[in-house]
Formats: sequence, structure tokens, C-alpha cells
Amino acid sequence: MPRYLLLLMLACLLTACSQGTGRGPLWEPTTYKLDMTSTPSTTQSVTMEIGDYLVLEIRDPGDGGYTVDSPVFDKNLLKLSGFRHVPPARQAVFGDFGRFIYSFEALTPGATDVRFTISRPWENTPSQKAPYHQIHVVISQ
Repeated sequence: MPRYLLLLMLACLLTACSQGTGRGPLWEPTTYKLDMTSTPSTTQSVTMEIGDYLVLEIRDPGDGGYTVDSPVFDKNLLKLSGFRHVPPARQAVFGDFGRFIYSFEALTPGATDVRFTISRPWENTPSQKAPYHQIHVVISQ
């Protein structure tokens, strides 16, 4: 009986550790971290090395039915290694829909832009997608 209890506890622990509102790790690498939750939609730049991680934190634009579209970037240079949504704090400010955290790993040298757009479900054409954030990433050896 104790063996089954141990297995049940292990299963519950693993289930609890995998809980989250997005896919990806619940850890946040801190090699390069850009908090873009309070910045206007401008282009930022970062230079990193192969194997480094870039963590981007952006505000959830949930007001008006908007969602953040999947980021566009050169998949030969960067790998999306994690994504999750952090809900607003219990004492959140009105209009706070939380934030998204994206983790990228640098794969090979080069340069790429990571572009985020926002849209509403009924807006399907590229011209209806509004630019949200853009990050210019340079990967060196």
C-alpha cells in the first residue's frame, strides 16, 4: 500500500508542476530579459551569443478582444523554447489582463527581428494585424 501512495503523490506533484496557462517551462532564463510591459510599441535591440536565452515579457492587450499573434522570427537563428501567460495579480488595476512571457534560445550566428502583432479573431488578413512589439536580435559566436 505505501508504494501506491508514493506513486500517487509523485503523480500529483508532477501534475502540479506542469500546470500553467501556456506551454513551456515555468522557469525564466535571465541571460537577456526585456520587460516590455510598460514600453510603447517601439523596436528594441539585443546582442547575444549562441546558446544564450532571451526572455521577452509583454503586456496582454486583452482589451477590445485583442490577442497577441504568434511571434514571427527566423527559426534557423532562434528557437521558441517557452511561452506562458501570467494572469494579473489579485489586486490588479482595471484593464490589466496579465502578461505573456516568451523564451527564445539563440541557435546560430546572424540577425533577425522578432515581431509581435495583435489582432482580433475576426481579423484574418495581414493588413488588419496591428504591430505590437519588435525586437532586433543579433547573435554572435
